[in-house]
Formats: sequence, C-alpha cells, structure tokens
Amino acid sequence: MKKYIFNSSMPRSGSELLQVILHQNPSIYGSVTSPLCEYVTSIKNCQANAEVKSQPADLMKKAQLSASRQLMYGYYEAMTDRPVVIDKSRQWMWEYDLLKQVIGTTPKMICMIRDLRDVFTSMEKNWRKNRHLPQGPDNTATLENMTVETRIAHWSHSMPVGYSTERLKSAGELNQLQDVFILRYEDLTRFPDECMQKLYEYLELPYFQHDFNNIVKEVEEDHQWHGIFGNHDVKKELKPSVSDYKEVIGEAVGQKVIDGHEWFFKKFYPETLEPDES
Repeated sequence: MKKYIFNSSMPRSGSELLQVILHQNPSIYGSVTSPLCEYVTSIKNCQANAEVKSQPADLMKKAQLSASRQLMYGYYEAMTDRPVVIDKSRQWMWEYDLLKQVIGTTPKMICMIRDLRDVFTSMEKNWRKNRHLPQGPDNTATLENMTVETRIAHWSHSMPVGYSTERLKSAGELNQLQDVFILRYEDLTRFPDECMQKLYEYLELPYFQHDFNNIVKEVEEDHQWHGIFGNHDVKKELKPSVSDYKEVIGEAVGQKVIDGHEWFFKKFYPETLEPDES
C-alpha cells in the first residue's frame, strides 16, 4: 500500500518547486495541483442527501470514510507505481479533520509559506504580465481600475491569499499546526540540503540526495486553467530568493501588509518586526 503525504501550502510560496524536487526521488510521486481533496469532500457533502439520511447514521459514516479511502487509493493506483505519494492541494488544511478520519491517523502534511510581501509581489507581477488572460478560479473581481494597494487589499481578503492565511490562522487556533511541517520558501532556497534533511526526518523516509542544480518538471499540467496566478514554472537551478517587493509594490504598501497580517509575521517571520538598526 502506498504512503500518502499532503502538501497544503500558501499560493506563490514554492509548493510546486518542492513537489518537483521531491519527485527526483524515484520512490516519491510529487503531484501537480490535485483534485483529490475535492473528490473526497464531494463524498462528504453527499451525507446531506436523502438517500444517506434515510439510513443508520453510524453505518453511513463508515461507508463515507471507506468510500473516501478507496477513492484515494484508486486515484493514485492509476497515476503512479511509486510507493510514496505527495498530493498537493491548498484545500487539505481546511479538511484536516476529515483527512485524519479518512486515513485513520494524523496526516503527514507540508505547508510552504513565504513572506507575504513577496507573495503579493509575485501576484502583482503575474497580474501585470497576464492581465489579458481569464482570471480563473482564484479571482472573479475586476482588478483593472484598482491601484497596487487596493489590489493587495482585495487579495488579502479573498482567494487565493485571504483564503490561505485564514486557513493557516484557523489551523493554528485548533492546534493542528503542531503536526504540520512548516517550510519557509526563503529557507528552502537558501539552505536546501538542511531543509530537505529535516523534511525527510518529519516524513520518516530515508534521505535522498537531491540535485538542486537540475530541477526538471516531469509531471506537467495545463496552467491556463488556473488563470492569472496559475503560472507554476520552475527554474532549473535553485538559487537563494531575493526580495523585490520595494521595487514592485513599494515600501509603504509592504508595511501595510505587515500591519494587516501582524499575527502571520509574528508567528512565522518575527525578524521582520524587529527594529531596523541601520
């Protein structure tokens, strides 16, 4: 039976990069953005149907979890022969309790995060480059007549960033993050060997020496279906990330991002709240 691991990360934070790196290991299948979580939640949503309500609740709950489990197994039996699967979906964090019930144990879950100023910078650069494309599932608002500041305010309270930060905050309040491997994008790009060794320890897998100078995607997806922010291109060589938010969104807007998400920076990037002594 395959071992299932879940990557439920923030947008524009390197989750695709991590999947591609992990896929170098011949024992690991690193998925692209997966529909598996939606398949599993669709079974859960069927519990409200009359056909389910008319039968004993305990029996139907067992049936729901069994069907979800078999769906999960069957999905990846068709996808890969590799013994370890890392399924990527932002939605898993919201469905953490359901996932725990389905697999019958505490899930191994990875969550990549990134300085929100750089998340918004990445989104703004994608917006400027791809604004002619259909907006896709993450945005339905008209952004054309907004300033950089109002666009970021909009993204802060909607999909995909607002959705992800609220999910992360909720998981922390429910004490779920203590079982989640939080990986900062900045750390992965600057200290890849150290980060990957810690990740393998968490996953309880034998360490594999990855090639950070030859990162090649083997599992592809059609990015156009993900809209403006669906660009998941991965560079061949891993280099330390360089923040350019001051040039793209401006220092004043960057400070407003910190002020509006103080809990996030306090928990994950406390160094950004320290006084600048320069």
